[in-house]
Parts: sequence; C-alpha cells; structure tokens
Amino acid sequence: VIGQAYKVAFYLSGNPDGGLGQKMATVAATGYAPGSFIYTVGGANSHTNMLWERFSYTFRAAATTTQLSFTSATPTAFGPALDNVSISAVPEPAMWATMIAGMALVGAAARRRRRNMAVAA
Repeated sequence: VIGQAYKVAFYLSGNPDGGLGQKMATVAATGYAPGSFIYTVGGANSHTNMLWERFSYTFRAAATTTQLSFTSATPTAFGPALDNVSISAVPEPAMWATMIAGMALVGAAARRRRRNMAVAA
C-alpha cells in the first residue's frame, strides 16, 4: 500500500569459514534509503551453531510494488549469512487509537452487563 510503513525482520550471521571479524549487509527497498547492518563473527561461530542475531529495517512504500534487496558489503566471499526474513505492516498511530478505543468500549459494555445482572439477582 503506497505510504504504508513496513518492517522487515531478518536474522544475520557470518560465514565462519572467513575467519573472525565483522560482516556487513545492506538492506534496501525501492524508493527508500538503505540500511546497513553489521554482524561480528566470534570464536564460537560454527557451521552447526551460527549464532544468528535478529535485525529489522523499516521503510515506507513509495509504489504499489516494492523490490527488497539484501546485499553483502563485505569485500570477500565469506560475507554475511541471511535467514528467516519476514515482512509486516506497521500500524499507524490512528489505528492504535481506534483499537484502544474499541477495547475500552468492549470493557465498558462487559462491566455494564455484569452490573445489570447483579441488580436483577
């Protein structure tokens, strides 16, 4: 949806074959500024235990279709590893206000019903 904010959640690790150090990934969405994310490979990283770390990137859709890209910014063949990418819409403040008001009305109706049942008994 044009103008809607979206959150991209993903996990990064680093290829343990490339040694210790920082692995950088860039995430970009069409029409929006890219974000850079750094994962530091430590001595405990291995192929069986990648020690994944969760990151997120938020963008606002500029068109009805958006291309999302992940790029390694590490200048070797042993860059970052990517897994478990998900995208979700970010609720706007007006939507939160409407949802909170709705919950308050449901609570008030339940309280009124309970009071009316107590008076009838």
